[in-house]
Amino acid sequence: MNTQIQISDQSISTHTANHHQPITRIECLESERLDFLPHYFGDACVAFENRLYAFAQFLLPEYTGGYWSFHHLSNKGCFSALERDEGSTLLLVSPNGFNARMDVFSASIAVNLMALSDLSFATHQNPRLCARVSHLFHALRDYALEQPSASEILAAID
Repeated sequence: MNTQIQISDQSISTHTANHHQPITRIECLESERLDFLPHYFGDACVAFENRLYAFAQFLLPEYTGGYWSFHHLSNKGCFSALERDEGSTLLLVSPNGFNARMDVFSASIAVNLMALSDLSFATHQNPRLCARVSHLFHALRDYALEQPSASEILAAID
C-alpha cells in the first residue's frame, strides 16, 4: 500500500513493509564496467570512486586494495562490492565506536553508504547532483535494510 504524505508543497511516497517488493541486484557485465560509474554519478564518478577507496582504507584496517564488482539495484540504486573468497570477513572500525568483523559483502555496503553520504555533503552546491547522490544513498540504504546483516550495517554507519 502506498500512502501519500503532504509536507509543505511536496509529496512523499511511503511503502508499508507488507506490500514492498524485495529489491534485487544485478551484477554489471564486464563489457559495461566503463560506463557504470558515469551512468550513476555523471561528472562526479571519479569523486565517488576516490571516496569509496578512501573510506575502504579508513574503515577496513585489513583492506589492501582489490577488485570491486559493480551492482545495479532494482530501485535505481547501485553499489560496488569488494570481491573476496566466499565467507571472508573484514574488520570494520567506524569513528562512531562500531568495531566488528563483517562479511565482505555487508562491509562493502557500509563503505558505499559512507562514501555516498560524504559525497552528498560535497555536492551540496550543485542541487541536481546532490539530489542524485542522495537518491543513490537512500536506494542503497533501503537495500541494506533487507539484508540479514542490516543491524550491523546501520550500526557501522550511524
